[in-house]
Amino acid sequence: MVEHAYREVLDRAADPTGLRTYRDRVMQEGWSQQEVIQQLQRSPEARAIQPDAAIRQLYREVLGRDADPTGLAHYRAKWREGWTQGQIRADLSRSQEGRGRNVREIITRAYRELLGRDPDPAGMANYERQMQEKGLTERDLRRALMNGEEYRQRQRR
Repeated sequence: MVEHAYREVLDRAADPTGLRTYRDRVMQEGWSQQEVIQQLQRSPEARAIQPDAAIRQLYREVLGRDADPTGLAHYRAKWREGWTQGQIRADLSRSQEGRGRNVREIITRAYRELLGRDPDPAGMANYERQMQEKGLTERDLRRALMNGEEYRQRQRR
């Protein structure tokens, strides 16, 4: 729980002293995860985080692009409401753009692992549509690729 709170607020692992301190508060004083998060948000380290820089970094990590002015303003307001870096990361991941990026990463990874190559544009479009519109899972995708002639030929080599 303490490690999770550190990742949420400070975007890093807990140091040994912090881990011990907050673990003791959880165990001995009954602190909740939310109380640990709130305490970490009041820390000098958390207050030193520049919101715009953190939000821009999260955009690059999650969406692979720079934050647009509207998105930056939206998450800056959420930051002022007390949102953590983890909450912003999760929200970006749940966005339509974030879900689409995740789907493309899943397809690319499956192609590379099973076929030894990146997906061609037609294959990417086909599987992306099936995953987003028809609920095709990663397992279904892998099964479809493994049932294809290209995979069978690759296995014979």
